[in-house]
Amino acid sequence: FPFLDQPKALLDLLEYQLREAKLIAKFSGRVLPKLQISAYTIDLFNLQQRLNNLKDGSILVFGRSDKFCDIIVSNCDQRVSRIHCYIRKNGNGFELFDCSLNGTQVIL
Repeated sequence: FPFLDQPKALLDLLEYQLREAKLIAKFSGRVLPKLQISAYTIDLFNLQQRLNNLKDGSILVFGRSDKFCDIIVSNCDQRVSRIHCYIRKNGNGFELFDCSLNGTQVIL
């Protein structure tokens, strides 16, 4: 992850946001939805290889912070949180957690 070498204050922020996250969706690896984050649509089909390479319990983080996120949605749009959402591999499927104040929508 890009944030492993960061100062403790930044890691504390990351831990806080991940702990406060809300589970908003579960999906299998066979059918991958799109995510709507502010004005941006992310097609998870395009990230299928990265998702499939996750180990059980590992996460893929989306947002605007290049210090914390694996996928930069936008680095200048304040409607996108520094850590907006993340996907966690859970067995054969995935769980989507929202960490933002503006929400994350799942489009099937």
